[in-house]
Amino acid sequence: MRVASCLNKNGFRKGDTLIYISDQPVKVYAFLLGTWRANGILRAGYVEDYGPSLLEEIQESQAKWILCDSDIAQSVLETRKMVTWNVRVIAFGLCSEDCMSVDTFFQDDGKSTIS
Repeated sequence: MRVASCLNKNGFRKGDTLIYISDQPVKVYAFLLGTWRANGILRAGYVEDYGPSLLEEIQESQAKWILCDSDIAQSVLETRKMVTWNVRVIAFGLCSEDCMSVDTFFQDDGKSTIS
């Protein structure tokens, strides 16, 4: 509920795609359920594949959200600049001001209406 609510509060809408690139299965699972609850689409990426591979995946899926580990967040942020639409980045651990922290989602009150 918290993840879905926070996604909704931050502009996630029915049919939006979230790509996840992480090796943290427990926390990713919460995002899987939250994205489904928010009527979104999930797509998996490999931690080793960012840059050109990620760009192709973003373009193919028209993804607007990427969930990743903090150690690749900067590369993901650079890759998202190559598309013409806004792509939000959510990172586990420390991240720059250009991305959202996973902690924000887990601290949400869970009360936002899903669009």
